[in-house]
Amino acid sequence: MCNSSRLLPFALVGCNAVFGLHDVDEARVYFDAPVDAPLTCPPIGSTPHFAPLVHQLVEQICIEYSTSRSGIAIALCAFGDTFRVAIGAAGSQLDEVVELPTLTYRTARLSPDGNRMLVLPTGVPPKLLERTTSGWQPLVDPAIPIADTLSTIFDTPGGFGVFTISPSVVQEWHYDGNTWTEVPATLATGPVGLSLTSNGLRALVTNGATFYTDRSDLGSPFRTPELSFEAPYVVDPFLTDDCARVYMTGLGVIGYIQER
Repeated sequence: MCNSSRLLPFALVGCNAVFGLHDVDEARVYFDAPVDAPLTCPPIGSTPHFAPLVHQLVEQICIEYSTSRSGIAIALCAFGDTFRVAIGAAGSQLDEVVELPTLTYRTARLSPDGNRMLVLPTGVPPKLLERTTSGWQPLVDPAIPIADTLSTIFDTPGGFGVFTISPSVVQEWHYDGNTWTEVPATLATGPVGLSLTSNGLRALVTNGATFYTDRSDLGSPFRTPELSFEAPYVVDPFLTDDCARVYMTGLGVIGYIQER
């Protein structure tokens, strides 16, 4: 639909009034034809940088878009006048998760294998669900606190991990299938949003601009975040495992920018 002869302004905004997120600056960047050159993450300790051209992926009003290693995407998407949790194949239209109760959700995240889902309703702790042959079924509620938002989920030995994020505290939690354990602080900067690769070693931190950080292993602290890109700015960018793309949403479109 979009090509080099049709450049569209991309206003990157979120549903702040509903989800209580930071103010989002409007950035003017443009769609262009995608670039096919293969890209990989730089070594740990080096910062990737991204071009400001937004490539359109699919037309759908969503926020908090991310993908799992299994190729499934999840987001909060508009159905009528309500944002609901939605999933589907990455790069395609997302469908509402009908098993979830009608609540206001702040975010929803998939485990890297696509088989577990953490959802964060407003004002209550996160809920954990598991994919079954009959749909998504609730598990025992996670023993983690109420938060403003959640990071994307990453693998840990025997389970997965997630960060809970609130203005006063950022906590890292690991789940082994039975017990949730808070690990010592590994991120010194208080982010508005946090997206990690599925190995938990690389992250995008948003707080007025988009910063990149990494760590050598899950037991080490993240290094001081470095500016990765200023525009476009959204609070919910998602970094792919190969650092080739950063997914983002705005103006009724799910799109991505590409590593330089």
